[in-house]
This record gives sequence, structure tokens and C-alpha cells, in this order.
Amino acid sequence: MKKKNKKLHFEPTIFRDWSIAYCELAQISATQEFKKQFGWRYTDLIFGWDGKKETLYRAIEEHIHGMFNFMKMRIKKDRGFIKQISSTLLKNIKEYQKLVEGWLNLDFKKADKQEILAIFSQLKAKYLPLLPRFLIIMYFPQQLELYYQDYKEKLKRGNAICLKTRPQVDKILAPLTEEVLRKIGSYALQKVGFKNYDKFGRFLTIEEIENLLTSAYSKAQISKLKEKLYKRRKYFLFADGKVRLTPLKTYLKSRKWELIEHGAESGTRMVKGMPTYIVKRFIKGKVKIVENKEELHKIQKGDVIIAPMTTPEYAPIFRKVSAIVTDEGGITCHAAIVSRELKVPCIVGTKIATRIFQDNDYVEVNTRKGEIKLLKRK
Repeated sequence: MKKKNKKLHFEPTIFRDWSIAYCELAQISATQEFKKQFGWRYTDLIFGWDGKKETLYRAIEEHIHGMFNFMKMRIKKDRGFIKQISSTLLKNIKEYQKLVEGWLNLDFKKADKQEILAIFSQLKAKYLPLLPRFLIIMYFPQQLELYYQDYKEKLKRGNAICLKTRPQVDKILAPLTEEVLRKIGSYALQKVGFKNYDKFGRFLTIEEIENLLTSAYSKAQISKLKEKLYKRRKYFLFADGKVRLTPLKTYLKSRKWELIEHGAESGTRMVKGMPTYIVKRFIKGKVKIVENKEELHKIQKGDVIIAPMTTPEYAPIFRKVSAIVTDEGGITCHAAIVSRELKVPCIVGTKIATRIFQDNDYVEVNTRKGEIKLLKRK
């Protein structure tokens, strides 16, 4: 008898600029590896690329309620569970950082295919066990802050450990892994004579990278691969372990799942979110919408950056902006951490700010109320 699908409702939770290989590793780690380590798992992670950014969709039944109930049970059985997760993660991430930085310093032009293939295999083996632990550290405080505040006092010790651990891991795990994966993808395409290999290496799957490093490719095979990569550069959906060109809603409907969309009424001039660094004064400035790191050049001193989310790659511009606003994120997200460290006014979790405001809008940011208001549209 065929197993019936769970009724799941997916929503956008993270915006990034990841390669397909990274999406694939994250999906394997959050499903198969999470189950292997802890006996709990996500049913699926869905990644959608729109030509500018990747959106990670997860089911609220799992990334909010499922994860929290799993954590509650583990902490009930073992009060030191989060401390153990943190100490193991911090130890392993230091070892991982040393290993990855060694690969990044390698001259890929002088390396042969077997050497790069060995690095790729080792990267996968080292990365997969790390992500489930990081997901616990990353999302447990956010669940407490947004959805389970009644448990905050009871679980404050674990919450404090997570808040201290996340920044130490956040700047290493995804950024360095992604950097190595892009170098490997570009190398693999270059070795078969693919033009513009630096632009298209990020759109290769794990299997395609391995095939390029181990097999001889004919002109016909390279032409077919080129066609695939050009399509993926414009749009792709990575779901259930496969790269698809299917629209998100079509895929969800085929699984009898639903999409939660965060809309806004026509003419909306003000949005609200969660303040993570509060100042008494109102901040006024010109908006710059930044959907990925390639658009950071737009930022001028005093601008209000409005982004889906921020990542460690955004670091150079944080001292220039007058305020930070994001669509997604919670108390432990990257923007929240940076805003508190640098004392930059910040509001996260607006859901719709990047769709309401436009480049060069003049806005007022009120961190006491968590409001961003349009004052003037150029």
C-alpha cells in the first residue's frame, strides 16, 4: 500500500546565493543525516532560484513545530543535550575550517582531476554531519522567541548557549563550503573545455561534478550539459533531491502540499518587523534593495539596506548603512547578530519589505515600534 503524503504547508524561510551542489548537500544533511543522528528529519527542503537569489522553503509543521517538539523531548531526556551539541559542533567546525581553508589556498590550476575528486569526496563526508547540529543551534532560539515564549524561562540556559554558538559557526560552515564547491564546479567544467566555466559551475549537481571529474565527455554531451546549465541559470527548483524546471506551486500541488504566501495590500506604505537593535531616534534614509552579494556595490553611506536576508559576505557594507531591514530572520539571524555587535539599527522578519519598497525610496525607520514607513518615492 502506497504511503500517504503528510499534509505540509511550505513557506519561504531563508534567502541565499547557493550553488546547486550546496543545496543538495543541505537537503541530504537535513533529511537523511538528521534522521541518522537524531531519529528525526525534515521531509524535504525545497530551494527555488529566480536568477538573483535562492529561496529555501520549509514546512511550518516541521521547521517550527516538529523541530521544537523534537528538541523539547531531547532536553527532557538529557538536560545537557544543547551543551553537548554546541561543544561538539564548535570542536568539529574548527577542524573543518582548517581543512577547507587549506583547500581554498590550493592552486586548482596545478591540481589533477583525482586530487580534486578526493577533495570533493572529503568535503561531502565532513560537511554532512555538521549541518543537523547547526540547524538545532540556529533555529531553537528563533522558535522560542517567535512561537514558544512560554518556554523561554524554562529553557533559557539552552537558548543562551545557542545564541553564543551560532555566530562562531555561521561565518564558516556555509560560506567556506560554498566557496570550495564553486571552485570545484568551475574546475570540472574547465577541464572539459566549457567556456564561461566560472559563471556556470554553480549550476552543476553533485552527480554531474563527479561525472565530469571521472569521465570523458564528447562534444554532444558537453552541448547537452550546456543547454541544461543555461536553463538553470534563469530558474530552477531543487526538491526531493532533484533539479527541476517545474514551477514551485505545480510541484507542491503534485505532492498535495501547499504554499504559504506573505502578501501585501495595494498601496501599502508601511511594514512591521522585529527590532533587533533599538535606538531612540527615527532613522531616515534612502533605500537600496540588495537581493544578493553582487548588488552590494549599490550601497552608499547612510543608505537603508533592505534585503531578503543578510549573510557574512555583506560585512563590508554594514558600517556604511544607517539601518538594516530584512524580509526573513529572527533574533538569532545574521542581520540581528551583526546589528547588535555594530550597534546598527535593525528590523528583521518583515516578510514583505523587499516587495513594498524600491531603490531610492526615502523611508523612516522606527526601531522602537519595528516600523519602516515610506516618506517619499522618487
